[in-house]
Amino acid sequence: MRVHLACAIGFALLAGCTEGLVASHAPLQSFAAPPAVAMAPQPIPSVPVYTSEEPPWPCEVVGVLDFHTEETSEDKGFDQLKIKANEMGAEAVISAEFEHGEEGEKSHLSGVAIRRKIWDERKYVELGKIDIATPEDADDKGFEAMRQKARAMGADKIVDVRFEHGKEGGTSHLTGTAVKYTSS
Repeated sequence: MRVHLACAIGFALLAGCTEGLVASHAPLQSFAAPPAVAMAPQPIPSVPVYTSEEPPWPCEVVGVLDFHTEETSEDKGFDQLKIKANEMGAEAVISAEFEHGEEGEKSHLSGVAIRRKIWDERKYVELGKIDIATPEDADDKGFEAMRQKARAMGADKIVDVRFEHGKEGGTSHLTGTAVKYTSS
């Protein structure tokens, strides 16, 4: 999956973010109800899921969703993306993908969780490109390393964020451009 996000990651905002870019290859946890009590099904949040890479509005990245599921249909899988995105405080998921598991394997879900952001019109200069390579199953998809590198460069934010998922054990890449606001 190659994701081009037409949204920026505000570095100042993310510096205080405790969730950051989140990914997990673990299945969603489920908790068994006591035998005498039936649990009501979890309501599906009204978080829109888009297969397109382009966000529907100016946004910031909340996290990367990347996990395996027992679900065998795209609709049920996308419901799980909605639940996870909602738990992260996202308002939508873009670049959503559902891949059926083959021969008894679990299905794979991925997408980028986003939330609305007021468009930032301030001018900035590019400090340099950032490319963080991580193993396909890395939990944070290189997000913390990207933040640290941008911080070391003196960046105010990271723009033109892209995520390319590693295929079959390959390396994933999280790329972006570190920028600094100008005074003019």
